[in-house]
This record gives sequence, C-alpha cells and structure tokens, in this order.
Amino acid sequence: MIQRRKYRRPMAATLVLAVSVLAGCSKTSTEVAGQGPDDAEVQLRTVASAYSGATVKLGRPPRNMEELKPFLKLGGDPDQILRSPHDGQPFEIVWGVDAEEANGVFAYEKQGAGGKRWVLLQYGPAEMDEQQFAQLNIPKPGAKK
Repeated sequence: MIQRRKYRRPMAATLVLAVSVLAGCSKTSTEVAGQGPDDAEVQLRTVASAYSGATVKLGRPPRNMEELKPFLKLGGDPDQILRSPHDGQPFEIVWGVDAEEANGVFAYEKQGAGGKRWVLLQYGPAEMDEQQFAQLNIPKPGAKK
C-alpha cells in the first residue's frame, strides 16, 4: 500500500499529459476532409504552449515578449510563429493574463481576413467573425488592470 501512494502523483501527471496529447491530436472544427488545420490555428497552438510553459516556469503569466520568446523558440522561429498568415501582422498578445482573466483570451489576429479572425482562448484557438470578436471585451495592449 505504501508503494502505491508513492506513485500516485506521477501516474496522475502522466494521465493528464496523455489526455492532453490525445486531445491535441483530435480534429478541430476547422478541419475539412482532406485538409489540415488552418496555419493560424497551428501557430496559435504553439503560442498557447509557449505561454503555458512560460507561466509554469515563471510562476506567473509572461508579462512581455522577452519572457515568452525562449518558450516560442522550442516551436520554431518566434518571428514566424507570431505573424498571422492571413493579415501579415504580428498576433496581438494579451500579457499577464491567466485562464480566468480577459475572458481567457491570450492572443488574436489584429485584422484576420474575410471578416473573420483567429483568437487564442483558454481552451484553444477559435475562428470568429467580427461580431463574436467584439463581444469578448479584451483589455487593450498596455492597459492597466
């Protein structure tokens, strides 16, 4: 019995990791038969992973690009990851938020394309039209909390 308790936490952590990996492998609503996810969706998933890694390592959400970039480098070229393939502009990052703040919005395309833009929410990337995006009430960059 004592041996079982010793391994309970690592087993739970392994289970959470396995579920997370499997969830990341599932298809999203943006995937159409024969097509993969949108490039912006993939890039925002990388931003989410980096943001999460930075939050764990720092003990708080990242406050600026310098705190996030080392974690982005694990996914490739940070400058390329942070540039929207739709509007060519850098993604807007909402610094210093955790999953409970700012409606769980961490990043988004400044303009997007075709009346839609990709938004990184606490549960993952989502494509929204302008009306949906306007309802998010996201703090403006540089705004005081």
